[in-house]
Amino acid sequence: MYSHKSGAQKQKEKQAREEAVLKCARTLFEVGVKKIDTIDTNVEDQNILPSSSESDPSTSQSLVQDAQQEAESDVINAEPKDTEQQRDIGLIPDRPSRVQIEDFVRQGPQPIPSQIASDDKGNSFPYTVLKVQRPNGETGKRDWLVYSQCKRALFCFPCRLFIAGCTQQPKTPSNLTSCGIGKQSSWKKHYNRIPEHEHTNYHKQCYLDWRQLEARLKEESGKLMISYRDHSV
Repeated sequence: MYSHKSGAQKQKEKQAREEAVLKCARTLFEVGVKKIDTIDTNVEDQNILPSSSESDPSTSQSLVQDAQQEAESDVINAEPKDTEQQRDIGLIPDRPSRVQIEDFVRQGPQPIPSQIASDDKGNSFPYTVLKVQRPNGETGKRDWLVYSQCKRALFCFPCRLFIAGCTQQPKTPSNLTSCGIGKQSSWKKHYNRIPEHEHTNYHKQCYLDWRQLEARLKEESGKLMISYRDHSV
């Protein structure tokens, strides 16, 4: 049976409840839970009788701790953003936005992994295709070739980004531009396909567009750094 309480006792219990709820709200807000605008703790005005747990300070503290632990668990267990996937050229749309293109150009091509799986016929990946012999006899690197970990395939970095706006549109672009070339087909076939792609007009234009944008972004970044330095002096 509910026993009658004095006005002072009711006021004290009400104040304790308000402090406990407000403390819980602050705690949840600190760990990432959205803060509520208003908290209605006037239980007696709603004709709800307070339970023994509400008037027990130790129970209120326990509720606060439970809520805090639950909110912290949600934050810890939240799925982090996979930055590697965000930088994977194989996942970019066929018609990337200007912002996406600039982000990839700023990051630059990802390094080719040291180990790439053999093709479905058991042939090892031919790492020699990553290099090219210049007309002067020197050996250079095909810096435009990238490997998608998600697609398990090779792509042309500049063509993947700029082919949609290229004026030298090919009738049948190579797979390096679209779906990539992977281990489903024989790696041996790529000895010829990669040089053929390299000498197409659309590849040359996309490569030039890539390097020009890269230079412009570096120049803009340098100007921003100088402006920041001048204002910080």
